[in-house]
Amino acid sequence: ILNEALYRDIMQDFHLINISGLPGHWMATDINMEHTVGEIKELLGAKGVETTWDKLGNISASINQLKKIKKKM
Repeated sequence: ILNEALYRDIMQDFHLINISGLPGHWMATDINMEHTVGEIKELLGAKGVETTWDKLGNISASINQLKKIKKKM
């Protein structure tokens, strides 16, 4: 049986998420964050010098919805 501290460390280090909802499409949370940062940087390049940190903060909160819209267009 794992002690509580070791269990906590393991769970924090190895979180998996499935943002697509499809079976077998699990991704480590740190890899997901790298993809999200890449998407934000892509939007930063598209918006140019007029982008502010506040706007990027608002965009980053809705990045998954913006990706869905982008795929449909």
